[in-house]
Amino acid sequence: MNILETDIEIAADGSVKLLSPLPAWLRPGRAHAVMTLTIVEVSDAKAK
Repeated sequence: MNILETDIEIAADGSVKLLSPLPAWLRPGRAHAVMTLTIVEVSDAKAK
């Protein structure tokens, strides 16, 4: 098992986007992920 720590962006449609490049050991495809989330509030200036 590998550990990846990164910020993500969650879209209104439920899709998740990693906000950092994929590490070399993580190839494109499917993976099982267990996430622990810390909610980050978005400022009004950034949300607009």
